[in-house]
Amino acid sequence: MAHSTPKETKEKMTRATRIGLALGLLFAGLMVMGSLSTGLVSAATTYSVTFTEIGVPSGTSWSVYFNGVTYTPTTPTLTITGVSSGSYYWYFSAVSGTTGVNYATTGLTAAYMTVPTQLTQTVVYQKQFSVGFVVTPPGSGFTNPGYTSWMNAGSKVPITASHYTGYTFVSWRVPHSVGFVTNTHSAATLLTVNGTGSIAVTMKSLSTSASFNEIGLPSGTTWSVFFSGASYSSSTSTVAVGSHSVGGQGWSIAAVSGSTGVEYVASPSSGSMSMPYLGAQTIVFTKEDQLTFAVTPTGGGSTAPTTAYYPDGVALPVTATASSGYKFTSWSSASSSVTFQNTTHGATTVTATGPATITAHFATGTTCTKCTATFYANVDLYSASMFYALGLPAGTTWSVTIGGVQYYSKTTTMVFTGVTAAFSFSVPSYLVGPTGTSYQPDPVSSYFNVPYQNAVVLQFQTYYLISFPQSPYSVASTSPYYGGWYPAGSMFALTAWGNDAWNFKSWSSSSKTLSIASKSAADTYVTVGSWGSITATFVSPTKTVEFVQAGLPAGTTWSLVFNSATYYSSGWDLNVSVPAVQYSYWSIAGPLAASSYGTQYAAWFTSGSITPTYVPVVQLYFVEQFLVTFVAGGVTGGSVAPSSAAYYNTGTLLAIEAYNSTSVHFKTWGSTGGPFTIGQPTWATTTVAIGGTGNVTATFK
Repeated sequence: MAHSTPKETKEKMTRATRIGLALGLLFAGLMVMGSLSTGLVSAATTYSVTFTEIGVPSGTSWSVYFNGVTYTPTTPTLTITGVSSGSYYWYFSAVSGTTGVNYATTGLTAAYMTVPTQLTQTVVYQKQFSVGFVVTPPGSGFTNPGYTSWMNAGSKVPITASHYTGYTFVSWRVPHSVGFVTNTHSAATLLTVNGTGSIAVTMKSLSTSASFNEIGLPSGTTWSVFFSGASYSSSTSTVAVGSHSVGGQGWSIAAVSGSTGVEYVASPSSGSMSMPYLGAQTIVFTKEDQLTFAVTPTGGGSTAPTTAYYPDGVALPVTATASSGYKFTSWSSASSSVTFQNTTHGATTVTATGPATITAHFATGTTCTKCTATFYANVDLYSASMFYALGLPAGTTWSVTIGGVQYYSKTTTMVFTGVTAAFSFSVPSYLVGPTGTSYQPDPVSSYFNVPYQNAVVLQFQTYYLISFPQSPYSVASTSPYYGGWYPAGSMFALTAWGNDAWNFKSWSSSSKTLSIASKSAADTYVTVGSWGSITATFVSPTKTVEFVQAGLPAGTTWSLVFNSATYYSSGWDLNVSVPAVQYSYWSIAGPLAASSYGTQYAAWFTSGSITPTYVPVVQLYFVEQFLVTFVAGGVTGGSVAPSSAAYYNTGTLLAIEAYNSTSVHFKTWGSTGGPFTIGQPTWATTTVAIGGTGNVTATFK
């Protein structure tokens, strides 16, 4: 076997390497040629997309979202490279500035961009200030806008202040750093916004006077009212408490001392006066006598009730209970103003028309071991009195419950014999009588103290059911407000108070014996002679709604539709009368044409709804508008946005765009008429400030 020398081996390897390299190059060349011939490898075409902002302070970061990525440049222009052909979604976000400053996007702020047909997009940012409103004093009214909001710098914004009942508008207070209003003393005015901050509205509380009127006191008696933290007195039938701020003012009236042993108790004795709706309150004083209860001999027994003041002329149930080793003998009084139903019954009634001492007499003796317990009812001592009708009508069924068992009777008495122990009893709190009538006993429950007590008087008093409806239903307030039971022959105060929407007109009663002292007085009193209803009638006052316009040339005739009727004015205001509670609608039909072509005046707000009680003034603002037509000029094929003629507010800063086609390219922007101010005439996407009527043209080549 032959062996190669090292030199021969090296030469063989070199030849082999050269041959392999040549074959490799040949194969690669064939592959490249094949690729070129089939088109499988080519350089992809990409584009650059440019976004431009106008209005953000230099160096401020702004934001644009494009093809799933959010970019935040700090220069006015953002260029995104390597964008392939296709449709991409984009949008601009608002930009936060310093405290209270914001930059909001205007015009077209979001859309799809088709690359390469469109490669640029411009957004215009509007500077805004945060403006808030504060009403002083709190709770005295509200504003519109009624909250902190973003307002365009330099814009003119209609603002309105409305007061709540009992207050009136005074003025606006606008810091110079925030801006200024057209009229600081007009509740509806125009705010020019120059900065951030708060605008204060000052309201003033309307003072109202109040008085209290009494019935029932002897002439010349001094009485007092504690009202809103102060005491007021008078010896006439009226106590005046002067003027006070709007709202609920608490009051109370103490009992008034008369001659010795006599006092007069107020009804109602306390309450709250809602001003300014209620400026008077009637007080009914009821005479009460001091009745002193005594026993003789001392320790011989006890009485119920005990010494206190009791209503004058009312039958009062009394009971004498003997002590051990004593028995009751009789009642007595040295006063001629006292009348007993039965002086020899331990349980009876006493009627007093003046202060007196009432004595229960006892004697030593043995009490019964098996006693008789007697309940007396149907006591009718003063049926002829014009003030009180006491007792049950003959034949009325009444009952007593003892030990869980209810016993009934239709006579004047109920007798239990052989009673050997003390027991408790109860009586139904009322018995149903004819329509609207009930009988209420005194006492309702107690303890029968056998063997020292052998009789109880159940004193029934007639009550009538009275309701207090309103006409219209439940639109205002009355006192009493809810229906209830009232003692026959009693008197009570009756008060009505309206509100901004409803005024009191009159009272009416369903029965002549349900007597109203004055049907035309909101504050009066009632004497109860039967059941029934007392109706308070209210009427809605007529109020004037004032529409105030600003922005129209002097002498321009304008109109509005209010509740389907059309009203005209050629001045600065227009007044419409309507019931205070009527919910009303208004509208302005379309812009007003001006004398020159292409100019009109459009209302800032074109419709609304109000209730005159709460919104008596409506401010209308008219803004001048110009007809502007946008034209794609020069070589046919390009397009513009906006693409049609339209009216724009004077001073509007509008984003405009020119779009190339496959055959034409944008050249420049120009205008006729105006004046118009175009931001960058050579940019396809730019802005124009509207200052008049005319054409804005994009020229293509």
